[in-house]
Amino acid sequence: MKCTVCEDGGWVCGGDAAPWCNQPAGDEPPRVREGFKTEFDKKGWGH
Repeated sequence: MKCTVCEDGGWVCGGDAAPWCNQPAGDEPPRVREGFKTEFDKKGWGH
């Protein structure tokens, strides 16, 4: 049965992990989708 939130991709949109099926164990980071890249700019987040 596929997750109704993320369709088993683990991510809802942008950098938001699906809360039910992409929960990391312990100190592990959430799994990332294939091809995911974090981009930074000098204006900061939310501009």
